Amino acid sequence: MLSLDFLGKYFLYLKERFPILPTLLFSLSYCALAIGLASFSGNKIYLLLSLSGIFFFFLLRLRVTDEFKDENHDRIHYPNRPLQRGLISKKDLISIGIIAFLAELYLANSVGGFYYYLPI
Repeated sequence: MLSLDFLGKYFLYLKERFPILPTLLFSLSYCALAIGLASFSGNKIYLLLSLSGIFFFFLLRLRVTDEFKDENHDRIHYPNRPLQRGLISKKDLISIGIIAFLAELYLANSVGGFYYYLPI
């Protein structure tokens, strides 16, 4: 069973480095625009939520990748960030990235765009 401390570090990381509410609003509005521009004849609410989820998890995966890319720079200039101060480990970040990637693929498959999304 997962402890509150174990989950707490993930929520604290997300709060500090990946603000969920603004990202969700950005994902929803971007995908609403995409659906509005497309002539999709299926269930638009389902498509909106699925595409928003894909975009949201894509942005989360980019955030995790950026943590690795900027690790040395952040250690010097931003020592209070979650990875640099030891709140979250590289292994934890890899887990978050894998979960985000699997969620992206699942949602892409659910709307029939798996093969189109895979190159992304």
